[in-house]
Amino acid sequence: MTHTLETKDEILSEGEIRLPHVAAGDSQLISLPALKALTADGKPGILSLVFSLLAACSWAQDGHVIARTQHLINEDSPQPAETNSEATSFSISSNSESIKLSSPSQIFTLDKATGWISSWVINGTEILLSPLKLNIWRAPTDNDVHVAKEWALDGLDRTHSRLDSFTIEEMSEEIRLIAKGTLAADGFKPHSAYEVTYHFKSDETLQIGLRFKALRLQTRLPRLGFTAHLVHPYENVAWYGRGPHESYPDMKDSAIIGHYSMRTMDLFHSYILPQENGNRSDVKWVRFSGKGLEDILFVGQPILNFNAQYVSLESLTHARHPSELHWEEHRIFILTPPKQALAVMLVDLTHWVNINLILTKSEFSFEVKIDTKI
Repeated sequence: MTHTLETKDEILSEGEIRLPHVAAGDSQLISLPALKALTADGKPGILSLVFSLLAACSWAQDGHVIARTQHLINEDSPQPAETNSEATSFSISSNSESIKLSSPSQIFTLDKATGWISSWVINGTEILLSPLKLNIWRAPTDNDVHVAKEWALDGLDRTHSRLDSFTIEEMSEEIRLIAKGTLAADGFKPHSAYEVTYHFKSDETLQIGLRFKALRLQTRLPRLGFTAHLVHPYENVAWYGRGPHESYPDMKDSAIIGHYSMRTMDLFHSYILPQENGNRSDVKWVRFSGKGLEDILFVGQPILNFNAQYVSLESLTHARHPSELHWEEHRIFILTPPKQALAVMLVDLTHWVNINLILTKSEFSFEVKIDTKI
């Protein structure tokens, strides 16, 4: 048996234990010192156990995995929002077109016409090639052949946001910007309303909160989340959550919670019919890194889903064969909430809705950081 004990920050211990012979109906305790320490400390963690054959048999070689399991230690409990008496490190300025939030190492620019973050500069380097904005669309899967027609009839594949109000609240510990608006396709009445709140903190962290309410949705929402184009050099990704392969709320048990890293391009999972793919679920944090760039970190509140691909949503939606996919030079990043149930991904931090239900309202929050500490 191999064991791994880890938290969202680090692997505390890992090793191999040769199990004693235990007769049928008997039991025996096995001590893991690090587990005792974690339990006493009260810090949330995951214990992973993998059971494999010690010797070859008629149906498998030695080392063949016959079972694996994970156990949550000291489950996360909701924590009250932290208050910080330090003054925010961001200063604010504006002109007729945009609002700019500046700190010693970052500059965020928000478009007054849309309410979205149009630019994010870290130490003089632009991070975004397209705005970080709300997104409700995903490419249909094989199982969406019928519901995708409903999505198109409701205009969900061509929905635009319309900003109704954009307010600023300046406090000693943070600057808060609140964008309220609706979503609708051209020629349609709004089907949903949203409220996005940007919290610019004293430690240069940006917390983004989303409140979403359906107004007249006639079908299940494909996705609810945020999406953006990241600059090309962000070639590597690391995360703490389910992996290493893709996982979704209705197909994730084989994806074990742990620390993973790979090339960003390897998140993509190719299907014969191009479709939604590559999501990673139940993620505590995800970090992107590249040569000559500061690491950027997205932290769930408490968890999120993410995806990053070099193929646009439009290309995945319309391509009928892998050869028809248009590969972008820059990756498209998607963040969504953790789950609602089965059939609909909601955020490019991703959110899902039960196949028999229509989404009525949802809340979701995550943090954006540049420091390497989680």
